[in-house]
Amino acid sequence: MAFLRDPLWQFVIYVVVTLIVGIAGVITSILIFRKQHNRKEISYEILSDALIASLKNDFKGRIKISLDDTQVSNAGLLVLKVWNSGNVAVKPEDYYEPITFQLVGRTVHTVDVEPNSRIDPNDIKLLAPSSVELPKFFLNPKESINLTILLSGSPGETKGKATLIEGNLVEYRGDSREDIEHQGDVITLSLRRVVTTQVPKRPGKGDHGRQPSEQPAWNGLASAS
Repeated sequence: MAFLRDPLWQFVIYVVVTLIVGIAGVITSILIFRKQHNRKEISYEILSDALIASLKNDFKGRIKISLDDTQVSNAGLLVLKVWNSGNVAVKPEDYYEPITFQLVGRTVHTVDVEPNSRIDPNDIKLLAPSSVELPKFFLNPKESINLTILLSGSPGETKGKATLIEGNLVEYRGDSREDIEHQGDVITLSLRRVVTTQVPKRPGKGDHGRQPSEQPAWNGLASAS
């Protein structure tokens, strides 16, 4: 061990130890930085929430909404966007409690999801009478799904909740004029996908005494049960 008393060897050992400590410090700093800047977050936004018959005053009293041959009164469509607003993927095992939406004072009839590559509509649970529970599903950063919910009752509060391990579920509120003007387009597209409507023709010339005929129906998609 006499070489340890050699100044040259002492200098070499000092340099090696300094390099090891420095590299370890850099690696630790990078790991801490990445952990602090990894954001696990899912956001949801109400794209549209309106009564179907209130879209056009001309159609009041003329539109009938039916589901499985049963008329739905005071029907409305709620369109929700759910997306990964963080910078890391959210995996099924990241959910301690799945995402649920409570639609206060309303009754849910059907739920459609698009795209359905992440969620099977049949796996969505309707928690009687006003809550919807999504299965635990995978979402990459910036990836999104849209939920189109047919319900009855006046538009009201929509509450989302979930428990993510080291993550959060947050509500995004878009209130720009462009967002508001876009709601009509969202409702129109969703209406074509979810519900069946029947609009009687107004009698024209030569039609007196005839029964009003029905327009072609918009066929609904799968409901969650």
